[in-house]
Amino acid sequence: MDGLTGAGQPLAGISSVISDLTLIDASTARKLSLTKRIGARSDWWTRTPGHYKYNVVFVAGDSGSVLTVLSSLSDRKAVRPALKLDLSSVFFDSSSNTFSLKSHTQDFTYPDSDETIMAECSDTDGNCMLPPSTEGGSGFTLFRLDEGIALPRTGFSAVSPMGLSEKPMDLNYKPLRRTLEIPSVSAAAEIVSVPFTDGEYPVTWLGADAGLLEGSAMPGKGQSVLTGHNHLNTTEAGPFANLNAVAAGDHIFILDERGNLQTFIVYANVKVAENDISGVNRLIEGDPQSLTLITCEDERPEGGYASRRVVAARPM
Repeated sequence: MDGLTGAGQPLAGISSVISDLTLIDASTARKLSLTKRIGARSDWWTRTPGHYKYNVVFVAGDSGSVLTVLSSLSDRKAVRPALKLDLSSVFFDSSSNTFSLKSHTQDFTYPDSDETIMAECSDTDGNCMLPPSTEGGSGFTLFRLDEGIALPRTGFSAVSPMGLSEKPMDLNYKPLRRTLEIPSVSAAAEIVSVPFTDGEYPVTWLGADAGLLEGSAMPGKGQSVLTGHNHLNTTEAGPFANLNAVAAGDHIFILDERGNLQTFIVYANVKVAENDISGVNRLIEGDPQSLTLITCEDERPEGGYASRRVVAARPM
């Protein structure tokens, strides 16, 4: 992989997720769009033999034509290898034909506990190190969503007006005197607590606030899970409306009433099925101090949402 680049970036950094590397044949080259055939800006080889001995089919970089003659093995041309990716190790976006690496994880057990966590690896070779924050004992609140519950329903319809029922008298969202901010998507919300009641987290009446799920830790004290609406009604966006646009490396800030600022850096942004509890738990377990944000996505014509958007971050 040394010396090879893709879109100007060295491929050595993603070698761990490449399962095979080969040259494409002429038939596959012809199926590529013209833009892709001329993208190399120079002639490039396929692996298909030409019409004559010592000739090999190549693609003309200026016109995109796939030529079967006039080129011998002695000619200097570019090589455009096709990569086969290990799809279990990447997130693939079919709409843009791009991919990003999943965080490598490895199980660790706290020295003073039987609790096992998964710590993110810092390199593409999968060489994991116990996060510095876990050394000398846990000291953190670990959290998992129960498999039998429903993920919070955090989306009102963006197209059909709907009334809001009266909030139950015994349901209270306690203010936690903290504010969440995501500058990259211009999002901000006050943080309140959301109790676990009758087998679910009732978030219907959160409004523009972000709700910390009962049982999860205060941000920075362990694994925290916050949920927020994507839409409040047909004209107002919720605090997590643009959560899908948050990118790995973006910062999330938590500010308390005393002015203390906590900074988290995003390590994953994933869409999961509406009741994929295990998928959400895997993201929560990515760091013993993870901050996980959840909202709804993919509104159904008949009502409700088919997916959940989940963003996970860790302290800087």
